[in-house]
Amino acid sequence: MCLRRRAGRPQAMVATATGVVATVYEGPAQRCRAGGLKPGGEYIFCVKATYDDGSAVWSAPKAFHMHT
Repeated sequence: MCLRRRAGRPQAMVATATGVVATVYEGPAQRCRAGGLKPGGEYIFCVKATYDDGSAVWSAPKAFHMHT
């Protein structure tokens, strides 16, 4: 018998170069659009998958620089 963990609600977080951290999405969709990003800004995103059994796994951080 194979036991599988089912992913529950994904969560996306963003951090700015100044250290401000915010949740930009939490819900059932597989993709989202982060609004309010400033031209020239630097942002670091992480995504968390929370499984039905309550365990959670964060992705590796990914940095982005917005064009001006």
